[in-house]
Amino acid sequence: MAAKDAQFNGQTPDKNLAAYMKVSPINFVKDIQTPLLVVGNTYDKSVPLDLHSKRLIELLTAYGKVFESHIYKDAPGDHMFIFADTDEARDVARRTFDFLAKYLKP
Repeated sequence: MAAKDAQFNGQTPDKNLAAYMKVSPINFVKDIQTPLLVVGNTYDKSVPLDLHSKRLIELLTAYGKVFESHIYKDAPGDHMFIFADTDEARDVARRTFDFLAKYLKP
């Protein structure tokens, strides 16, 4: 499912790569000051792992940023896998809560 924002024109990255790259967080890694949780899916056809999450992880590492990451192998649900009723989605929720608990102190 392609993003419906006007700049994407309903197109996936293979049809409109420039629009996706323009808003990618990889362009702003040097400015990130907050710990970041990155999750990805090898079965993401909307935003392929090599195009986005993998490059983001590489840049976060290169800039010495505080982050955690986990890549799921072929998780059902494509780009929206975190919203599915699957073991992988439940694991993302657990990782997210654990990550937030580590960095958010009331």
